[in-house]
Amino acid sequence: MEREETNYLKYNAHSLTFGMLILALILVPALLVTKTPTTETRYFSDRALSTFGDWRTLNLFGRYTEGHATFTPNKGASAVINLGEAKYVTNIAIRFYAYNGPQTNAVTVTAGKYSKRIVYGGGPPGVTVSSVEFDPPSDARKITILAEKIGTGTVLIDGVVVGFAEPGFDLPRFVLNAALIAMFILSVWLAVKFTKGPPVSSGRVYLSVDMLRGVGASLVLLLHATGYAGQPQLAAFPFLNRLSQNGHFGVEIFYVVSAFTLTFSISSALRHGRPGIVQDFWRRRVLRIMPVFAMTFIMCLVLSAAFSIPKSLVTLENVGSVLFRYATMSYFFDKEILIAPIGHSVWWSISTEFQFYILMPLLCLPFIAGLLSWKWEGWGKGAVVGVAIAAVGVLLAASFRIIFGGQPWLVYTVLYHLDAFFFGIAIAIPLATSNRDTTMHKPSHAAPIFAILALVALAVAVAFAKPISVLFPLSDVFVPPRLAVLIACAAVVLLLRYVENRGALDNGLLSGLRALGLLSFVIYLTHVPVMQFVTKLPVPSIIGTFEGVYFWTLGVSFSLVILVSLALHVAVEMPVLALNKNPRFVHWFTKISFGYVILVCLIIAWSLRQVIASIP
Repeated sequence: MEREETNYLKYNAHSLTFGMLILALILVPALLVTKTPTTETRYFSDRALSTFGDWRTLNLFGRYTEGHATFTPNKGASAVINLGEAKYVTNIAIRFYAYNGPQTNAVTVTAGKYSKRIVYGGGPPGVTVSSVEFDPPSDARKITILAEKIGTGTVLIDGVVVGFAEPGFDLPRFVLNAALIAMFILSVWLAVKFTKGPPVSSGRVYLSVDMLRGVGASLVLLLHATGYAGQPQLAAFPFLNRLSQNGHFGVEIFYVVSAFTLTFSISSALRHGRPGIVQDFWRRRVLRIMPVFAMTFIMCLVLSAAFSIPKSLVTLENVGSVLFRYATMSYFFDKEILIAPIGHSVWWSISTEFQFYILMPLLCLPFIAGLLSWKWEGWGKGAVVGVAIAAVGVLLAASFRIIFGGQPWLVYTVLYHLDAFFFGIAIAIPLATSNRDTTMHKPSHAAPIFAILALVALAVAVAFAKPISVLFPLSDVFVPPRLAVLIACAAVVLLLRYVENRGALDNGLLSGLRALGLLSFVIYLTHVPVMQFVTKLPVPSIIGTFEGVYFWTLGVSFSLVILVSLALHVAVEMPVLALNKNPRFVHWFTKISFGYVILVCLIIAWSLRQVIASIP
């Protein structure tokens, strides 16, 4: 009885601790993004403007970008924001687009009895935020923006933030931010509860690898949210601004951990003397990628035809080429075909990784077999070999950048990213060729702290990749910022493996990140269509700031992406991968996947020969 009571008390204590942690995760970030406690701010998109004169609308669509703006080429045109009730206006910030050239534009901003003049432009082109202050605050029911002077281009507005003198705390904005965070936490909890893993069984489960895949997926979403929120700069949050701008390094993290775990897969197959390793490797990779990719592809085309979301560019004229190129993983050679399914180039990396899947067993199988035959017991010799492999990868990638420099398709091929893949192989070799990585050590109380510090260090390395790269005085063909991230990622993988061997990752605190890692492939496939949908939703004015639009877009998108990915994971991904346990299916699908890989090799080789022949 006493033992049951003790267990009950421990359970309640853990439940209380977990509840307090969740509450802190909701309230603290909400407070951080709800600043200026004695000021109430409201955001108005350009759609909220009542325009008078010759104003037009523009759908903004470009690389990582989709949005909406209102513009006028005519002096004297005005736009009005109706506040509904009289409020004391303290400041107004307007986001313009400044055109290139020495000429400037000017607008007059009127709130109640007071008017202020804004002059902008006269420098490099791009988005600029200009603001005016009203001291004392101006009592106003509406705000008028008058195009006073147009020196170049047009007066183009895509958002306005208005500050009001209000006592107390901006509670509505805080509640909205807390609701966004709570929605995200709920979606992650559902992912933890219903995600089944690992998706591919190739030996031991590596929680650290799943977590880093989650980090990579999160970085990519941070990047793309800046475009779909129309917020290229997050000035109020400098670290997040750096992290989101370098979110493309999330793909490189994917490549490193993918090569790392697949090296273990080949090593395990060799240790157990499994026959047909190459065919079995290709079968697993084809089954891992193609069914979910094909289902997502078809769903996007259907939804685009029915609802115009995602922004598909597939037409009757190009549908044959698009289907053929995507079916053979050769779509990256033609930019128009690459972006056709969802109006975005994000799917390029799927083909790049598939190219690596084709090459890896052919290149690594004899090499790893030779290393295993030496029966190394320690890590020393393997570490030397690993450093050599990483150096070879860096040199090969740089060589291909020199040979094919300036070719738009190069960055979409495995040739450009060999350094990332070789880094993954390099850090796996010392562990995969010895028996020590499988040894569970005595649990360490400090290990979870090391895990958290490792993830923080990786985030810092990504955010400050360019400043850190000055430590590597190398030519641009080595892409030093990228090299800095690869080195940091390799170090973090090894540290997390050390921590995992002490049981520090097998706990509830980090399970959310692991769930995101297990869903990462589907998240990567679906996040752009989901973000395109979110941009169609009205942004609540109580979001308050331009940065708030980013948090709104990111919060809603990330939550929906997790739910959509979870549905595809449960309904498509896991049932398909379960076929690996069916011997009859494995027998005939091994032959089909082998023939498919050969076909993909031939098509990509033929396409590569064509584009190389066209180089002057």
